[in-house]
Amino acid sequence: MATLAGLPRAGEQVPVELRTEPHGTHERWRRRFRSRWTVSDQWQEDGLLAERVGPVVLLQRLGVIDGRLTFESVGNRLGSWRLPGAGLIRVRAAAWDDGVDWCMAVHIATPLGELTTYEGRMQPWP
Repeated sequence: MATLAGLPRAGEQVPVELRTEPHGTHERWRRRFRSRWTVSDQWQEDGLLAERVGPVVLLQRLGVIDGRLTFESVGNRLGSWRLPGAGLIRVRAAAWDDGVDWCMAVHIATPLGELTTYEGRMQPWP
C-alpha cells in the first residue's frame, strides 16, 4: 500500500534527496527515495500546514516540543471533500537540529496500520 501511495519502502541507509521550490502561493517538495520521486505541494491553510499528495490533502498542526518542530495530522481531504475524523492518512513527524545536521523522523499510518516510517539526517546539497 505504501508503494501505491508513492511512499518509500522500509529500509536502512536509504539515500534521500529533497528539493524545495516556490510554486505560486505554494511550495513544491520533491523527495527521492532510492530512485523513486514523490512530489507534493505545501501551503498554509486556516492556521494548518496543508500538503497535497496526488488527490489527497493532508492537514497538519505544527508545534514545538522539547525544541523539535512537530507535525500532527488533524484531517484529510479528498479534493474539496473533508474526510471524517483525523482522516485516512495520519502523519506524525518531528524535525530538529542536533548541532551537526537537521534530523527528521516521520511515521505515516492509516486506521488499518502503519504505511511507512523513516528517519534520517538532512545535509545541504553540495
